[in-house]
Amino acid sequence: MNGVYQTPWLWSIIEVIKQTHDLGEIRIGGVEYFPRPDVVANNHHADNSECSVSILEAIKKYNYSRKIDIFDKLDCRCKKEWKKELIKIYPPLKERMGNYLTKISIDGYIQKKKKKTDRSKSLLSSSLNP
Repeated sequence: MNGVYQTPWLWSIIEVIKQTHDLGEIRIGGVEYFPRPDVVANNHHADNSECSVSILEAIKKYNYSRKIDIFDKLDCRCKKEWKKELIKIYPPLKERMGNYLTKISIDGYIQKKKKKTDRSKSLLSSSLNP
């Protein structure tokens, strides 16, 4: 169901790094893995590819160097959007989850999972018995 989860803004990740840097070793995972995960943190604007790529590169460099000043020169117009998002007031998490859960068809979900499991078993069986 779309809208249930949104990856964090990269600006949020940078802010967490900056605020926790002095506590000890901070390592941000997932940015240098291959193959890359299907969904990773990004900045949420239409043309964010360059912005997100440069920030992900900076996070990789930080993971190796631990130099916090790597983030000092990063900027993008989406940073203003991120700051606006931070001050929005949302309903409590429990309420939001309750709203989403009422929209989920449990029977449909179970049927999809069963089909996926059956398909996986079939593929496994055919690969074991050539």
